[in-house]
Amino acid sequence: MFYRLLKYENFNIYGRFFPGKNYGGPPVSVDNFCSLISNNDNRIFIVTTNHDLGNKETYQDITDGWNNRGNCKVLYLSDADFNKSNFENIIKKSHLI
Repeated sequence: MFYRLLKYENFNIYGRFFPGKNYGGPPVSVDNFCSLISNNDNRIFIVTTNHDLGNKETYQDITDGWNNRGNCKVLYLSDADFNKSNFENIIKKSHLI
């Protein structure tokens, strides 16, 4: 028997995610979680900073807006934009609530 899972949209805010290399294991765990549950019915959205730990230079391989990593969509923000008020606006604009 096959069971269809309910559509799942997950909105996550992490201060650290790929392509960062200085954050250790948590980004790997989050990426593995995304790979495990992402499919056409399950969508994962992550908001994170646009630079690595200890480095204020913006990642080179990201674009403005949502970046598709295959297993999730990621929005990279500057430190100035990484705040609760902006998170609420992003959620509203993304129609996730």
